[in-house]
Amino acid sequence: MRSRSARMLGVGVGLALAVLLLYCVDPASAGLYPACPLHLLTGLQCPGCGSLRGLHHLLHGEVRAALGYNVLLIVTLPLLAWMLGAWAMRRPAVVPRPLGIALLLAALGFAIVRNVPEESRARWALPEASVGFESSRADSLPAP
Repeated sequence: MRSRSARMLGVGVGLALAVLLLYCVDPASAGLYPACPLHLLTGLQCPGCGSLRGLHHLLHGEVRAALGYNVLLIVTLPLLAWMLGAWAMRRPAVVPRPLGIALLLAALGFAIVRNVPEESRARWALPEASVGFESSRADSLPAP
């Protein structure tokens, strides 16, 4: 029982210190935090890129900015907090297989989409924004 209390205390203190550091030191301007190895080697963003900057903005109450840095992390944060709590209490954090597969597919899809150039994403979402694309809406047709 004593080791469980010490473990929970250690996790709590470590987490509090990490949150305090992240609140006080902006990852966008400080060279204190590690860089993403995938981004350094390839220039591509992994599903975790922007997480520290997003959490920093979330701690400052800037939800919109946090979502802009890494929407996947912000959306899955409650699940990650639950898993950390279960780990600290030495209880199994069992994620149902369909949810685990869905999360992996979401992370893979997120990694692909975030590395597509923004101009291309705009064309997918708004075909009218494409260069040389003629609008097919009825109000844009010439009068007979």
